[in-house]
Amino acid sequence: MNALLAVAVFANLADLATFMRVNPALIPANETSPLPHMFGQTAGGLLAKLIMLAVVVVTVAVFRKRPRTEAMLLVIYTGLAVVGVASNTAFG
Repeated sequence: MNALLAVAVFANLADLATFMRVNPALIPANETSPLPHMFGQTAGGLLAKLIMLAVVVVTVAVFRKRPRTEAMLLVIYTGLAVVGVASNTAFG
């Protein structure tokens, strides 16, 4: 479980780090689309990334007595972070 937690935290930190490197000028300024908010530095983007890191911590605290649930949630959060890193790399 500790290895899975480490991977989830590392993936989310990598997502945050690559997000911070994305040039905002490369992100389309279409406020009607959710994609700029998911993939680039927009008003709510940084907050969303920080919330994901907090969710990993809360998941570990709340579900530590239920290892299978905790493991599945950590896999989901790791997958989301990997998608974030890929999209940040594509834009940055």
